[in-house]
Order: sequence, then C-alpha cells, then structure tokens
Amino acid sequence: MQEKKFNNALEKAQNLSSDTQKAKGHLQDSGWEVDEEILTLQKHEADKANERLNLAEQRAIKKQEEKNEALKIKAERERQKARLRYERMRAEEERKTQREQERDRRRRERGSRGIGGWLAAVISLGCICLILSTVLLYDVFMTGSGEGMLSNVYSKSFYDLVGYVDNIDVNLSKLTASQDNDNKQRILCDIIVQANLAEADIATLPLEENSKQSTEKYMNQLGDFSKYLNNKLIEGDSLSEDDEKILNQMKKINYELRSKLKGLQGEIGEDFDFITLLSGEENPILNTFNELQYHSVEYPKMIYDGPFADDPEEIATENTQKAQKGKEISKEEAVKIFERCFADYNPTEISVSGMAEGRMFNVYNVEAKMGEEEIFAQISDCGKLVMVDSFTAPKEKKFNRDECIENAYKFLEKCGYKSIKAVWSSSGKENITYINFASVALSGEIIMYSDLIKVGVCMNSGRVCDMDAHLYILNHKEREIPEVKIEVEDAERKISPNVEVESARLAIIPVTNKKERLAYEFFGKGDDGAFYIYIDAQTGKELKIFKVISTDDGELLL
Repeated sequence: MQEKKFNNALEKAQNLSSDTQKAKGHLQDSGWEVDEEILTLQKHEADKANERLNLAEQRAIKKQEEKNEALKIKAERERQKARLRYERMRAEEERKTQREQERDRRRRERGSRGIGGWLAAVISLGCICLILSTVLLYDVFMTGSGEGMLSNVYSKSFYDLVGYVDNIDVNLSKLTASQDNDNKQRILCDIIVQANLAEADIATLPLEENSKQSTEKYMNQLGDFSKYLNNKLIEGDSLSEDDEKILNQMKKINYELRSKLKGLQGEIGEDFDFITLLSGEENPILNTFNELQYHSVEYPKMIYDGPFADDPEEIATENTQKAQKGKEISKEEAVKIFERCFADYNPTEISVSGMAEGRMFNVYNVEAKMGEEEIFAQISDCGKLVMVDSFTAPKEKKFNRDECIENAYKFLEKCGYKSIKAVWSSSGKENITYINFASVALSGEIIMYSDLIKVGVCMNSGRVCDMDAHLYILNHKEREIPEVKIEVEDAERKISPNVEVESARLAIIPVTNKKERLAYEFFGKGDDGAFYIYIDAQTGKELKIFKVISTDDGELLL
C-alpha cells in the first residue's frame, strides 16, 4: 500500500514538472508573454517535491535494508546459540563419561554390584540424543532455506517443548512419591535429559532474550539440581529436607509452565505460522512467555559455577560443627549483626520475620529495604550471616569485575569472614558478577575448596545482592595439612601435552565419601579450550578435570 502511494506521488510530481513545461510552450506559441518568475517558482516547487520523494524513497530503501539486516542478525544469533549448545552438550557428555568410569572403578574395588551400568547407559544415551538433536538443529539453520523450513523448525521446537515439560511434570511427581533411591536415580536421569532438551528448544524459539530468559533459567536450574541430587544418591546419601523443599518449588513452577503451554497450544491451533514470531509483533506465544517472566513462584537461587561449587558435601563432622557453633544469639543481636554487615547500604525498616530450623543450626529471617529495593537475609543463631537475597535489575555497568570483587571482600570482612580468597569469578548478561571465596591456609598458599562462600555483586550499584555461606559454616574447621610428597614439576608432567599450563597452586579439594585430598590445581589451555586439572600432591593421581565453557550468563565449569 505504501509503495503504491509513493509511486502515485512520484507520478504526480513528474506530471507537474511536465505540465509546467507544456504550459510555457503553449503560451509562447500563442503570443502570450510568459511570466518567468512564476514559472521559476512553479519549477522550484516541483523540484522540491521531487527531492522530498527521493528522500522518502531513500528512507524506504534504508528501512527495508535495516529490516533485512535484523532478520540476518536474528538468524545468525540462533545459529550461534546452536553451536554453543552443541559445545556445552559435548562437554557434558565427556564429563558424564569420565565420572561414570570413575564410579565403575570404585564399584569394582568394593566388589559390589548395582545399577551403575544401567545408569551410565541412560545418561550416555540421553546426552547422545541431545547432541544429535542439537546437531540436526544446527544443520537446519546452516543449510535450510526458505521461510517454510524455518517455520517448521520453530514449530517442532515449540511442540517438543510442550512434550518435555509434560514429561518433566510426570517425573517430578514420581520423584516425590518414590522411596527407593535406585528408582529415584532413574527418574532424575530422565529429568536431566528432558530439562536439557527443553532448554535447547526454548533457545531456538525466535523470541527476544528478555521474554524467555526466566524460562530458560528454570530449565537450566532444574537440570543442574537434578544432577546434584543424582550425585548424592550415587554416593549413598539420601535427599535432605531442604532438597525436598526445592523439589516441591520446582514442581510448582513446572506445573504452571505446563498449564500455560497447554493453554497456548489450544489457543494457537494447528495452523499457526511460527515464522510470524520473527516480526517481533505481539502474538499469543510472546504474550505467554512474557507472563512467565513474572512468575508467582520465586525461582530458587542456586550458584553451581566455579571449581567444586557443585560438591556441597559436609566435610566437617557433626561434633566439629557443634563445637564451632558457640553461644546462641537473640533476635535483637541478629538485627545488630545485620546492621553491621549492611552499614554501607543504609538499610531501613529492618525487622525479624521469624526463624527457620536447620539440622546443624537455626537462622533468623531478617527483612529490610534499601531505597526501592527489598533485601532478605538469614543470620544463624551462632551469629553468622548465612544468606542474602535482594532483587536487582541492573541495566548498565558502572563497576567492573575487579571492583565488584573488592566490594565483596569488604562486605565479607564486615561480616566476620577473614582469611579468605577469591578463587573464581564470572560476569554475564545479567550485569551481576559472581565470586566464589574460599578459606586459605599457610598465608594463603593453600585453598580450602570445601569452605566456599558464594557472592553476587550488582555491577550497577556495586552492592552485594546474593550471598550463600552455608558450605563455609558447615565445613570450616582447623585442618591438619598433609605432607606434599610430589613436587609441582613432577605433578605437571602428569598433565596432557595437549594442555599448556599457565598457573599452579595447592588446594584441599573435596572427594567422595566426605573426604578431602591435597592437590595441585593446574590451569591451562589447549586446542579444545581451557581446563582446571587437579593432581593428587601425595600420589600423583589425576583427581578432577573441569572444562571452562563460555555462555551468555558468564563462564561455567563442566
């Protein structure tokens, strides 16, 4: 329609210029005197009309070019996501294979039989299916042509997502009903695979990042938490009361997601053209995902990044923990501790909303305001700040990563956490820098990875917005440092020649059966990426390998 109007206007302008010339010639032929000034003005007006039309034409062409470029960028972004997810899933498969080999070795040593082989088959098959589906999706993006092909890809991703969410809902229900740990492992394996596939399908849908970020995050957390629970069961532990609470929360979130997707499926019908999602205009799918961004159920905050951040085993014995607990504090004392920790943040309306009971210690729930933001914290009955959670939506970066780490150091020092060191940091698209701190021994020469404090700092305000010190409080103790029996040069020779070592340091790391080992931590890079490799400082045995994976949310270790 706009093109037709443009052509009509252009034709009128051309006719106006032509009619002016004809009129001038006709008057001269008839012997009439021609007023050149009037004709000049008319010609000037015609020229101006032509200029305006040329400008409008240029703008229309530029607008179309911008639209085409936006579509190219969107398609390229989807291809990049497919490549990234392929890399992440390949790394995950490698990690699973290594862990399963280690578990098989331990089972052979114990001379017992179990479901390990079946479990390995399920995990490996699931990961292989995930990788194959990602490769196929990547191939469609790279080689497919035409809007029909792209629409089919989006359609398949949406309906597959509905199926995975439905299956996850069933498996979460089974998990809460099961009392057999072997069966729970089977169910958790299914959930891990389904969550990873669902996350890949969500990423494929051509929606803006801020419309699907929350749903992607839930699937990522569900998969990670299921891995953590599965590892606990493999090592012979049982699910704790806190584990059950988080599972119930996950179940509520999934039920609402399932209900929304089922309703959406009925609303769009079978003839919906998924290519229309690329226009960015309002549509039922976009509206539904935007609604899910403001979920009534709060997502649990779990940070599994950094070395050994996903190994929350209790290293200290129960007697040691009780001995460290000390005198219990009152509600008023908990408020004073909160005020000391947040003195630089000028909190107001501080109140204690109650207590929560734990196996080793209880906590006071403290709430306050910092300007327009609300902050929630937990103070243990032995006087330690355990957890911080405050809502923040930073839109810009005013503090860099180093400044955020320094602010986190100062905050933890006010809270009474000393002899600690930042051992990992990562920043992502949320404009929050996450830092893992660990206690240190021998003037900071040895890292105690079991004593972790996880901190999130807003890069807009420079304030601590997330903090979790459960592992530090449960595991921190005076340790007898084992003797180093292998020199660092000898340990480095155990590293593959495919990895070029850049740094080395000693660390006490958690291993199976709630034990710790003294190890050399080597960081190096190779053709396949960057790695953290841990070599036992007494035996020379390779204990752990983590691969660094870069994502939109920052760097992860798999």
